[in-house]
Amino acid sequence: MLRLICYPPYDESPEEGQLRAGVHTRAHRHTGSSVYLAFEGHGETIIDGVRFEWGPGDMFVIPSWAAHEHVNRDPGERAILFSVHDTPVLRALDKYREEPLAVAHQDVIATFTKEA
Repeated sequence: MLRLICYPPYDESPEEGQLRAGVHTRAHRHTGSSVYLAFEGHGETIIDGVRFEWGPGDMFVIPSWAAHEHVNRDPGERAILFSVHDTPVLRALDKYREEPLAVAHQDVIATFTKEA
């Protein structure tokens, strides 16, 4: 399944699914795993305390039950992430679970470095 990620806060409009300018989502985790494609904008995703910076054309994976949050670093432009995930299968099997972390944002303990 390919869908536009809709993280609150988002606009309910034909452009829904965008990460609004400057948004930092709350850290959470779920049993589903996801593959993301950064389509528009620049930002970062913190996965289990590791910062992954992204821009158009970058891809990254969030494993099952990994704590994560997304940040649109641009104060003036939206960001859009597309994802492919296994949530529908897990829901059908009644195995999908999601929970927020006790803290709104994770401490960043490392930054992933892309290889050339």
